[in-house]
Order: sequence, then C-alpha cells, then structure tokens
Amino acid sequence: MIWNDRIRDLRQWHKMTLKEVAQKLHTTEATAQRYESTIKNIPYDVIEKYAEIFNVTPSYIMGWDVDYVGSDGEIIEVMRKLPMEEQKRLLEYAKFLTKYNQKNPSD
Repeated sequence: MIWNDRIRDLRQWHKMTLKEVAQKLHTTEATAQRYESTIKNIPYDVIEKYAEIFNVTPSYIMGWDVDYVGSDGEIIEVMRKLPMEEQKRLLEYAKFLTKYNQKNPSD
C-alpha cells in the first residue's frame, strides 16, 4: 500500500518516533507501527489525523497527490538553523528562482 510507505516516510522525514506519532494519534505504539506496515484498511479519521500531524493532505497520504514540499513553517525552521551568511545566500537563490519562474512558467 502506498499510504503505509507515505506515513512511514513522513514520520522519518519529520524525525518522529513511532511513540511520538502514537501519542498524537491517541493510540498505542504497536498500532502506529501496524499502520506503517501491515494494516490494509486504515480508517479515514486516522488518515486525517496523520495529514494534520504531518501538514499534508489526506490525498497525499493515500497516494492520489504525488508532491510534498513541506509547510511554510518548515521552510522557515530550516532557514533559521542556517548561519546568517547561508540564510542570505538561500534568500538570494529563492529570489532568483522566483524571477526565473515568472519568465519561464512551466505550464
């Protein structure tokens, strides 16, 4: 199942343990582990909760949407961890990409 892999990958991407996810789901660690590996039918309310935890859509978890780029907050969090000089370089690169994409839309 795609969603088993997606929720495991999202958990790992967010550097969360099964225990942490289980607490947010209000379930046991064993159940959270089964959602990632063996359960074939996951209740929709659980999918919604996973989407909320990882800031994605339920459609992404189900495999109907293919793109995930994280949240605005995640981008800011990553940027704040960089040294000031790297933050400036990242900002300049983002400005460059914005101008480039305005001139060369991919649609």
